[in-house]
Amino acid sequence: MFVLHCSWIPESGDGFIQAGDFWLWIESSVEASGVNPGAAPDCLQKPEAILFLEEHLGIPLSPYERRFHFKNQKLGFLKAGDTFLTAADRFNASPEPSDEGFEIADREVMAYRLARPFSQFLDLRRQILISAGALKGAEDFEFWSALVERVHLLLLSDRYIPVPRIPNDPLGRDGEVHVGWSWVPEPGDPFPDDLLQAMPGRCCFSDGRVFEPRTLLLHCTEVLLQRAVTHCLPPPAMVRKLRGTFLEKTFQGLGDPQPLQGAGVNESAGYWEAW
Repeated sequence: MFVLHCSWIPESGDGFIQAGDFWLWIESSVEASGVNPGAAPDCLQKPEAILFLEEHLGIPLSPYERRFHFKNQKLGFLKAGDTFLTAADRFNASPEPSDEGFEIADREVMAYRLARPFSQFLDLRRQILISAGALKGAEDFEFWSALVERVHLLLLSDRYIPVPRIPNDPLGRDGEVHVGWSWVPEPGDPFPDDLLQAMPGRCCFSDGRVFEPRTLLLHCTEVLLQRAVTHCLPPPAMVRKLRGTFLEKTFQGLGDPQPLQGAGVNESAGYWEAW
């Protein structure tokens, strides 16, 4: 029996724009021996995780992914007293146990970075459906999977606009303007508040840190939006429409970490306000 878990882990650093990634790890009903103190003995280590991903889940891994897409992470596990909830406990419980009545504590696991979350979550959910009960998604996995599906629908509906982001912090970035994108849900759409209400507490334990739920959720959705927009070339019709406008420069600068500064800030601010 195997249980899929997932966490959204923001990158740490001093940059105004912070990236982040989904990290997947696999819990097994069989405990491994010889693991490091503080590590989860019932979670697959790197060799076993590679084998499971490729042969059981059908996820091909390139040599680059084998080397750079695996990392030990400190993530949140449910705990009752001195005992952690096991994969067998999850399979015997219906539905999946919630955080209520449990303590959440860190454990070290070997995790795999999901570089293509929109397609990979879909593939993983398909594997759960056809596993005949041998594979299950934990509550954290199910939450992030539902969030990615919701973001995908918003992207397909073009519910986003470019926005200026102006730092106001003690790191000396005052006077800069960063270019980003923001969601514009349909009127009456409860996004993202409905997702926030459904967010399991263990999702906030990432990389040995505890994040404020709303901050973590918004960071995840904004990074997914930013990557989806900037990694796709705009259609020729849009390029022609934006040519010669301030939005052309803004769009082209999305993949550039350098902010607008100096005279360009005041000029761009006027265009943004008018737009």
